Amino acid sequence: DAEIYYYQVVSVTRTNLTSLPTEPIKIATVGPPDAVSGVAAAGGLIRKIVLTWQPNSDPNLKGYAILRKSGRGNWEKIKTLEGQALNTYTDERLADDTNYAYRVVAFNIAGTEAPPSAIVTATTKGAPAPVQRLEAAGNQVRKVTLSWNRVEEPEVMGYAVFRAVKSSGPFEKIAFVKGQETTQYVD
Repeated sequence: DAEIYYYQVVSVTRTNLTSLPTEPIKIATVGPPDAVSGVAAAGGLIRKIVLTWQPNSDPNLKGYAILRKSGRGNWEKIKTLEGQALNTYTDERLADDTNYAYRVVAFNIAGTEAPPSAIVTATTKGAPAPVQRLEAAGNQVRKVTLSWNRVEEPEVMGYAVFRAVKSSGPFEKIAFVKGQETTQYVD
């Protein structure tokens, strides 16, 4: 990578006589891509962090490697993305209320890596608030009507309903109620 070479060619006969060499030509191989710039990490999301960066315009670029570390741990390659124009990655299934550090590394078609980007950090949000005031309407024939208070968080997209025949469980998921506004279910 990023090396200069010189070449000459001679013609050779059957008896190993050689001609005069050609004039030397100079050629350089491609070096590593430039470091990724403009890296940003958006935290404050439930168990995920969204990374963005400026796409690299190197015509030999093949993709990007995402590196992550938490706490005093080591850098770990968590994802390899192929494609020059890519500029975002969502890291999901993370721990609640945890700070993570990231670097993005570009690599070319030969697999040569650029220097790592600047380090960016973000913190995940904790689990959504629990449902408050679960109530059931009793004395109904072969049905139970459940109601609860709405959870006021933008990430909440609905509510999972679980049922058991004993208070100790096991509980089984019986429904998913879509929508943050819907706060009632009839079983």
